[in-house]
Amino acid sequence: MYRLLSLEELDTACVAQWRQGVVERCRHAAGLLRSRAIDAGDLLHEARAELHLAMCAQREAQYVLALTHARRACALARHERDMALEIEALSIQGAAAAVSGQDQLSEEAGQLARRLARQLADPIVTLQVCDSLGVAQAWLGHVEAARQSLAQGTCLASDAGRVDWACHLLIHAAFAEALMLARSWDLSQGLPSLARRRQVEVAMQAALARCEVTPGVMAAGTQRSGRFLLAWVDFMLAVWRGEPDDAEADLQRLQALLPHERAWMGGLARWAQVVHALVLRDNAKAESQARLLIAAAHDMGHQPLLEQGRRAWLLAQSRLGRLNPMELGALRLMPSPAAEATSSCTEDMLAFELRLRELGQREAAQLPAWRREDSLTGLASREHFQAQTDELLQRTDPTRAQVSVLVLALDPGQVLAAHHSPLVRDRVLCTLAALIRQVLRAGDLPARWSHDELVALLHRASGEDVARVCERVHLAVREHDWSAIAPGLDVRVCLGHASARVGDTLDGLMRRCESSRFASLRREYRKVAHAA
Repeated sequence: MYRLLSLEELDTACVAQWRQGVVERCRHAAGLLRSRAIDAGDLLHEARAELHLAMCAQREAQYVLALTHARRACALARHERDMALEIEALSIQGAAAAVSGQDQLSEEAGQLARRLARQLADPIVTLQVCDSLGVAQAWLGHVEAARQSLAQGTCLASDAGRVDWACHLLIHAAFAEALMLARSWDLSQGLPSLARRRQVEVAMQAALARCEVTPGVMAAGTQRSGRFLLAWVDFMLAVWRGEPDDAEADLQRLQALLPHERAWMGGLARWAQVVHALVLRDNAKAESQARLLIAAAHDMGHQPLLEQGRRAWLLAQSRLGRLNPMELGALRLMPSPAAEATSSCTEDMLAFELRLRELGQREAAQLPAWRREDSLTGLASREHFQAQTDELLQRTDPTRAQVSVLVLALDPGQVLAAHHSPLVRDRVLCTLAALIRQVLRAGDLPARWSHDELVALLHRASGEDVARVCERVHLAVREHDWSAIAPGLDVRVCLGHASARVGDTLDGLMRRCESSRFASLRREYRKVAHAA
């Protein structure tokens, strides 16, 4: 039924099927969209297809697969400079990584999505990121960070007049509070403290108050999921208050509200059954339910739920007095779901990365010469430098890759233009370009940035490496015989440098380089004044 549709129509079909909750059809349309986009060389529609596939995999709790599709969507969106699409893909990447045992990747993706959303200056995109990031941080156990993210999103939703999103975020805030307490709670030590339980109750009351004054603001599917999460929080509160009868009633309500299209919520319901059995000291039932939770969590690739299943199984076994060392060893050695699933995706992901890299190389080779090389100095052009730096910042973790930028400018205290002809100035810049080529390392990229500024992209350069490069530049400039260009000519330069951080852009790096350069100038001027 999709074969005669254009790429735009296929994309629209994916969105429509997703909104109707028909995940299988959405995935089928997205697969066809991706195949046809690859054939047509349309990277933007390929990115959109990968995003649809990531959303489908996430809905069906196939987290490692969702992470793979989201990573591809991110890479393609960056290549096509579609920031909104990249932010959405990063949000899925952060959420999927949080539950598949890749904590650092989750935090990096979430924080990058937040920074990009600020640049995009779209409040709705920002609150969506806050929602996704807050829930991911809750699964990771980052209590204060999760609270801040969800609170920021709630404020933005209220400011934007989006009562539906405000309600949604308050439900997630209540769920996050209960989730973080449940994950840290040691059931063998008794009930949690009153103060900690009170934090969950306050968040729950805020969510209920908002839902009461804004009934029906969400779509039916979202309402069902929201009611399920609130029922789960109600159940945990009843357990923590020591009210088994209320907990029993909440557990039954939880089962009735379970959205069967969201497998991870089925895991929450199973976790609730395990907790209830342990509280009632029905240890045989707790053990069997814990086994089911472990199997379900492993199939989903949901590491936090897998950990809770293991903890519950161990407690039930110890209470029954039949802890089997061999079975315990097998349970502990069970590989994480992320490790198993990731190995099956590695080859496919590598093929994708190689294809994208080859495409970038072809595009760079096809650039006109004036865009790749500065006609005066022979260094890379500003456009080429920007493209290469942007690509490196987007494709790598800059803190691990140790990406730095160095700026070299003529000392503004000199009046070169006033005393020498433009030809002399051009020869000075050409000589500086030759000197900087000599002192840079293999793999570094020098370029012409402006009229009298040169830059260099330093890849895999620690702080010590950058300092050594700066020293070599200063030494080369001091030792060069500038009088060969013009009698009495003495050239001085000032340097600035900055190392990239997660989420950095070239603009941010250049601003820090300027600050570094002017700070260096001030120090030099103070030395001169002091010596005088």
